[in-house]
Amino acid sequence: MTISHSIRFQPCGFDYHRHWPKLVTEADLLILAAEVFHDVTVAGPSGIAVPEISKAGIGFNGRADSLQDRQPLLLPPPEQVPDRNGLDLALHLRVRTDGKPYDLLVKAVLLRMRHHLSDTCVIGSSRSWRHWAQAHHLAASVFGGHRQLGRSQLGDTTAGLVLVGRRWTDPRPARHPDGAGTPLMQLAAGHDRRTQPLQDRT
Repeated sequence: MTISHSIRFQPCGFDYHRHWPKLVTEADLLILAAEVFHDVTVAGPSGIAVPEISKAGIGFNGRADSLQDRQPLLLPPPEQVPDRNGLDLALHLRVRTDGKPYDLLVKAVLLRMRHHLSDTCVIGSSRSWRHWAQAHHLAASVFGGHRQLGRSQLGDTTAGLVLVGRRWTDPRPARHPDGAGTPLMQLAAGHDRRTQPLQDRT
């Protein structure tokens, strides 16, 4: 069964800058909790070695040695461009897990991003909201302030974006702090090169 999850957020936005250190710490704690409470272990983005959790980025996958890997979750660090002039690039990422055990952690990390980034972040899934209950409970068991599982937190992560090749990108013009306009489509292409494993693999 093909199971995938997606997220749209603003890597140049102040919210992402402000919450990034917390997201890194929380990803580390969720990985530990998943191993202790659910016997779920993860590896680095390629399915081997250890997860890459640092201020330079968040990256993990299922374990290839037990055939539990699929596509990695790769979250880039905040862009070093302040959002003072309306640079609200929407970055769209998709990760296909096919329900492998690490799917639990992917959803828990996305839920924490939604919790912190709120209106500047949209999460989506090929599964219904009820299939996110275990991930919610994992996050709630680690972080007492996690929002309650009520109405669905899932939305359309591609709204307002355009499909270019196989990548959803934001076509709006943006203004950099130096006053130069750069199509967000070009900026998104740069992000996609760094997070290419998140795209569909054939």
